[in-house]
Amino acid sequence: MNEMLGSLQIKIMNHIWEHGPSLVRSILEDINKDTPENDKLAYTTVLTVTRNLVKKGFLSSGRDKGLAHVFSAAVQRDDYLKSVAKHLKETVFNGTPFKSTDEYLKYV
Repeated sequence: MNEMLGSLQIKIMNHIWEHGPSLVRSILEDINKDTPENDKLAYTTVLTVTRNLVKKGFLSSGRDKGLAHVFSAAVQRDDYLKSVAKHLKETVFNGTPFKSTDEYLKYV
């Protein structure tokens, strides 16, 4: 896993990391709850992004008792964060190790 996720992908992953296996409808409601009316996402948008996250190996998909797909994390949050930190170190900081956590955090 060497991929940086986009903002909507991160919102979807955060929902699943915090709430566990989820239907697209619950992910959509969570993302849209604090969103202005004209910026609300469509169900199909969230469904497409979750399916893409499955293809990329970040989520797994199964079915609930009905026809709905239930999405679960295939990658744990800590593993993703380690991957992001490694990516930043290798690309942004040219592989230079940090002398301390404080040095790294001054960029955050």
